[in-house]
Amino acid sequence: MSEETNEAKKPERTVSGDVAFPAIRPSVQTNLLLLLQNRFAVRLAYSTSEKQQVKLKGGK
Repeated sequence: MSEETNEAKKPERTVSGDVAFPAIRPSVQTNLLLLLQNRFAVRLAYSTSEKQQVKLKGGK
């Protein structure tokens, strides 16, 4: 491998010194956001149904 290809593979650094990651394609970003949203919606629904079941049984 030449020096040129090795240089191209190194991650770029931002002004603050953080590693700059390449941009995520919008379609991939949308899919990831939808997956997260769906996961939290399912969690919320499950915890809400548990609370309702406790209330129906006469608990707090």
